[in-house]
Amino acid sequence: MRMGRNPERDARAMAARKQKILQHSFKVFSTRGIDGVSMNDVAKACKIGCATLYRHYTTKPALAAAVAVWAWENRILAQIRKARLEGETAAAQLASYLDLFLELYRKQPEALRFDLYFRVYARNEHLPEDQAMASAGAVSELANIFSGVYAAAGQDGTVKTEMGEKKMFSFILDTLLYACSRSSAAFSYTEGSDSEGELVLLKDTILRTLQTA
Repeated sequence: MRMGRNPERDARAMAARKQKILQHSFKVFSTRGIDGVSMNDVAKACKIGCATLYRHYTTKPALAAAVAVWAWENRILAQIRKARLEGETAAAQLASYLDLFLELYRKQPEALRFDLYFRVYARNEHLPEDQAMASAGAVSELANIFSGVYAAAGQDGTVKTEMGEKKMFSFILDTLLYACSRSSAAFSYTEGSDSEGELVLLKDTILRTLQTA
C-alpha cells in the first residue's frame, strides 16, 4: 500500500535538497570561480542529475545569486554576529569593528573569495539588479552595526564625522573588505607577500585616518 503525499514531509525534503545544492555550489564556486563552472559541474558536485538542479534553479545566474545570499548569511554574517564591539570610546569601537573584517579573512576566506568572484561575475554577465545585489540585506546589517559606532563618535568626538556616516561606511567596505576578499583569492603583485600583515597595516591606516587624534 502506497503512502499518500505528505506536504510537510515533501517541503522538508525540498528544503534539505536546496540546502545541499547551495552548500555544494558554494564549495565549487569558491574553489574554481563562477565563470568556468557549468551547471553540469554543479550537478555532479551535488550528486544529482542536471534536470533536478534546473528544477530548483532555472539559470546559473539565479543559482549564483542564491549562493551569494546563503554565503553572506551563513558564513559572513554568522561570523560577524559572534563578535561584540569592545571599547568605551568611538575610536575603540571603530578598531573593534575593523577587526571584524580581519577575523573574516582568518576564518571565512572561502566566503570572501566567493563574494569577490560573484561581484565580478555579476558585473561581467550584467545580472539584473535584484540578482547582482544579492548581498544587499546583509550589507545593510553591517551598516546598522556601524551606525552605533558613528553615533558614539558624535558623542565623544574620538572619530571624525565630517565624512558622513554613509560615506564612511562605504569607504570601509570598499577598502578593507575588498582588500580582505582580494587577499583570500591570493591576488597579489608579489609572491610570498604577507597578506595578513598588509591587512593589519591597512586597518591601522584606516583607523589613524578616521581618528581625531
